[in-house]
Amino acid sequence: MAEFTGLGGRLQLESATQPGTYQDVAGVASITPPSLSPSDVEIENLSDEYTRSLPGPIEPAEVQATINLDDTGTAFDELVTLASSREIRGWRVIYPNGKAFTFRGYLKLEPQELTRGDAAQAQLTIRCVELPTFGNVAP
Repeated sequence: MAEFTGLGGRLQLESATQPGTYQDVAGVASITPPSLSPSDVEIENLSDEYTRSLPGPIEPAEVQATINLDDTGTAFDELVTLASSREIRGWRVIYPNGKAFTFRGYLKLEPQELTRGDAAQAQLTIRCVELPTFGNVAP
């Protein structure tokens, strides 16, 4: 197995006018892919000393990303508009090896505090509205 770093990882947003066409979100500094953790259903029986567990439903996943703001581009403006619209769109988190989580979700946008000594950034949270899929994507 060949290990790899996050260098080259990407967050992509599906075009509103051309379904199936994705564009990179500019200035991504970090991405946390969606979690696929089922909830735990605990089974208790008064005659047993042991509590059993079964996998329950998978809770809606969230993707977290931090982006660097660029004062010359319109990428942040577009994200503000998208968050305000509450529109559900297609998204992809692409790993450097070409595998990706693909999902639909809506954007929550939280600009970070502006300080003199740090890069201006915003925190993105994308709430998945369906179970993400994982597999190869075309470049």
